[in-house]
Amino acid sequence: TDFEHKLFAQELALCQRYYEKYSNSSGSTYDIGSGYAHSTDGFRANIAFKVTKRATPSLEITGQSFIRAQTTGNSPTASSITIQNSNTDFANVNMTSLSNTITDGTAGALRLASGGDSSLAFSSEL
Repeated sequence: TDFEHKLFAQELALCQRYYEKYSNSSGSTYDIGSGYAHSTDGFRANIAFKVTKRATPSLEITGQSFIRAQTTGNSPTASSITIQNSNTDFANVNMTSLSNTITDGTAGALRLASGGDSSLAFSSEL
């Protein structure tokens, strides 16, 4: 059979249907989703996937102490990070038991902070 030639972008999109990773392995700060404080001890952010996943993904976390809920004047870590209400197009990342109190209703960002390696990965493997 003839060999099928695909563009790199096509191959990447096909792979991202199964796995997508956000990482700050370079050590720089990286905001990956906007969100809000849903309580003084909780933050929720939405992450839109680059491509539609083949199934609702699970969450894989590394370097949790460098994953922050960045709000005005505050950047707490969370002892619990989960996904809720996710589907094949987006994930709602929920951070609870924060290290500092934040103001309920405050807008912010889900941040991979500098100073260490951290990542959030979404897996739709078989």
